[in-house]
Amino acid sequence: MNCCPPWANHEAIEEIYQQACILTEETGILHVVDHIIPFKHKYVCGLHVESNLRIVTLVG
Repeated sequence: MNCCPPWANHEAIEEIYQQACILTEETGILHVVDHIIPFKHKYVCGLHVESNLRIVTLVG
């Protein structure tokens, strides 16, 4: 499955992942990148693009 289209902004995507790492280092709380609309789901198919990514914590 190719979830990252050729028009995706790879620099912006990398920046989101880097920001998650920085937040983890600064807070001591694990931050990860999550797809808002998942690309593996029974009813929807999201893409691996910067507008479909968010940083979340795995606390609680």
